[in-house]
Amino acid sequence: MACVLTPASAAPYRGTVRATLGAGVPPSAYGLCWPTVDLAGLPRAVDCGGPHRGQLMATGSLAEPAAADFAAVLASCRAVTARLLLRGDPEGSGDLVVRTDPAEPPPTRRFAQGPITVACFVSTADGRELDRTLMGIGRSAVRYTG
Repeated sequence: MACVLTPASAAPYRGTVRATLGAGVPPSAYGLCWPTVDLAGLPRAVDCGGPHRGQLMATGSLAEPAAADFAAVLASCRAVTARLLLRGDPEGSGDLVVRTDPAEPPPTRRFAQGPITVACFVSTADGRELDRTLMGIGRSAVRYTG
């Protein structure tokens, strides 16, 4: 059996597994970030250390999406995000927004019967581009490009 760690965006990372996991916050290359917050077109992943508008925090599966409580799904997403960002309230300062995709039960009967995958991600409240990962940001200011 083998265990392979690789950056999500296929960007090169020159380091050890110990360095990747031992610091508490993985390097930006191990995050999954997108140049857009519209996930409908399955945007290509980009390195979280460069310009991006959305960063994945977690994914989950809903066996019966039509019966799911999407407010509870979003609350769970916010809780996970708070832990990863090291912020008690990830949206508290008003600069970030926690989102799920989909944000509500799928409208078609085919998808409503599930299962579906839900993405939990963070973006900036005003649509500006981020220039680094949000993991472990804590009380630090959000850094934007430009």
